[in-house]
Amino acid sequence: MQFKKISFLAILSIVLLTGCGDSKKKEDGKVKAEVKTQFQLNDTNGTVINIKKDSDKIIVNEYKDKIILLDFFTTWCEPCQAEIPQLNNLQSKYADNFKIISIAMAQKDGTLPTTEALKEYKEKYNINYQVANGEEVLELSKNLGGIKTIPTIMLVDTKGNIKETYIGVVPEEMLEIDIKKALGNK
Repeated sequence: MQFKKISFLAILSIVLLTGCGDSKKKEDGKVKAEVKTQFQLNDTNGTVINIKKDSDKIIVNEYKDKIILLDFFTTWCEPCQAEIPQLNNLQSKYADNFKIISIAMAQKDGTLPTTEALKEYKEKYNINYQVANGEEVLELSKNLGGIKTIPTIMLVDTKGNIKETYIGVVPEEMLEIDIKKALGNK
């Protein structure tokens, strides 16, 4: 019995003291983790959207003066489809100070939807806001803490602060209250 305890403790010590390799560099004797902080996504019109994660801020270079709603979705998600009319309404109502960017996550098979598939999706549901995809979507998701539930929406003020994160479908009225608060802080 004593041997089992010692073996268990030895294995546990090895597991705890050795870690999985990660992407780290040594510069001047200091260990630095390589973390990607700038991401490029492509919307269905071919426009590049540059998103920067700076500490706890999200900066969308093209819309620095606007409140941003990042909507992480998939084309097969029924709740995502159900929220489209309310997102269309909000984009129309607050167009001067507000921008919705929907970001397409992986399909059920793990692949990202093509731009052509997203154009068809956008047309089918009469979406009036930007829909984006790109190779860096998964890295962006990880950098934001990992998007585990679809839909996930992040409301970002003009200073890049994440004001709210919503998991699942959110009533339009609730989104609008938070958008108005963010507009008041502008």
